[in-house]
Amino acid sequence: VVAAVPGLVADAVAVVAAAPPGPARAGLTRVGPFEVDAGSRRPLQLALAAALVAIAALAGWIVALELRRRRGAAGHGRRGIRPQ
Repeated sequence: VVAAVPGLVADAVAVVAAAPPGPARAGLTRVGPFEVDAGSRRPLQLALAAALVAIAALAGWIVALELRRRRGAAGHGRRGIRPQ
């Protein structure tokens, strides 16, 4: 590395090595990409399910508002009312 960078001295270089991950700790379980204590598995699953339900409800609400807006705009033309 020192030879590849002009002006870099050997004292300014540090070699860092990371140890590979060790074996899984006892009592841990995986929930999707998360590794949690076995006792936290059910609460995490419930929290993730609640978040999914909330996201789905918000998406449904957005779709309902958009459909109502489109029907409202289309209804003006059928009744002979012209938007200005």
